[in-house]
Amino acid sequence: MKLTVYDLSVEVVMYLVGFQSRLGRTPWIKPYTDAVLPQLVARGVKKLAVLCPAFVADCLETLEEIAMRAKEDFVAAGGEQVGGEAVAERMGRCAVGQAERNPHAPHLALRHPRVEPLAARADASVATACHPIDDAREFANPNVVKAVLDARGDALYFSRAGIPFPRDGGPPRAYRHVGIYAYRVAFLRRYAGLAPSPLEAIEQLEQLRVLWHGERIATVIEEGAIPPGVDTPADLEAVLKLLR
Repeated sequence: MKLTVYDLSVEVVMYLVGFQSRLGRTPWIKPYTDAVLPQLVARGVKKLAVLCPAFVADCLETLEEIAMRAKEDFVAAGGEQVGGEAVAERMGRCAVGQAERNPHAPHLALRHPRVEPLAARADASVATACHPIDDAREFANPNVVKAVLDARGDALYFSRAGIPFPRDGGPPRAYRHVGIYAYRVAFLRRYAGLAPSPLEAIEQLEQLRVLWHGERIATVIEEGAIPPGVDTPADLEAVLKLLR
């Protein structure tokens, strides 16, 4: 972030850093973006530009939390204009199949998913990736999102629960969802107008809105090992130890 504001010649007193994408009641890095916004209005800030250096074009939650919710919260608190819609505009300009890795949240140092399924599938709006789970603890961990696929490799469902559940015992035969996406430009333009789904609210997984509205998500099965995920402060500390 410091490099970004330096390149833009922004004075230190002219910006604040907030952190989004906390999971439910799980504590996350502070200050929270949704708490910073009304503070800015109280200080007399009426116009706001939002930059997301860690979230660019791979997570629908960026469009949801920044370009939509943050804008609504800022205006409701008395602000006038938010530049967060620039996130959606940037995402909408991305070419079909283009994806950028999110270094903050889902998985570090992961190569981009192959986008051939999206380019070749006119009926698919989104492409994503998954990886086989062979660890019972990961299978039971609600911070590890599981993906269930159909015969074509399209996503049937995503859940924090351990699915499909091995009724007769034995090791799990499941896929861990990798939170990286490729989108069709036309779908991104429609997404902001799609109503949230009840399943999305229950699981706190924004990709369920896509399935709820009948859109297809083509899924690539990654064979290589996936680095640790960063979904909680404890995960962040573990990854920082690996990087030191």
